[in-house]
Amino acid sequence: MYFKIYRKHNLLFIISLIYLFSCSNLENENSLVVLDSYLKKPLAGLNTAAAYMNIKNTSDKEILVKGLSCKNFSAQIHETVINDSGMLSMQKKDVLALRANSEISLEPGKMHVMIMGKELSNEIKGINCDLIFKNINLLPDSKKVPVFFEIRD
Repeated sequence: MYFKIYRKHNLLFIISLIYLFSCSNLENENSLVVLDSYLKKPLAGLNTAAAYMNIKNTSDKEILVKGLSCKNFSAQIHETVINDSGMLSMQKKDVLALRANSEISLEPGKMHVMIMGKELSNEIKGINCDLIFKNINLLPDSKKVPVFFEIRD
């Protein structure tokens, strides 16, 4: 009799855990996916380079990216625009809004990440960064979305 009650409690406990985890923020664990991230090979002697990537938001909420954090480097999201005189210029974007269930591309001639730093050279293999969020409450506190920018020609 004791064994049957014990088994029923274990089964109830397991079912409760499954329900609890299905209702938790586990959906946010993979709600932001970074694809095809790369850094244009920096020209010799320059300490800046442009980086590109695709960011996919698979959640049902808008996520606001306010920048990137890179060890030993500074990174800013820029947008290439044509000004009133017809000249191309770069403008820093303070926030990158990723609508629910959408994908955004940072690509040459449009939006991109500008990476700057004294240690930037055409000898490195890549750069590790983390996305920084404005509305961090949508993601678990400890959650970071790492980005590795592979160097490409």
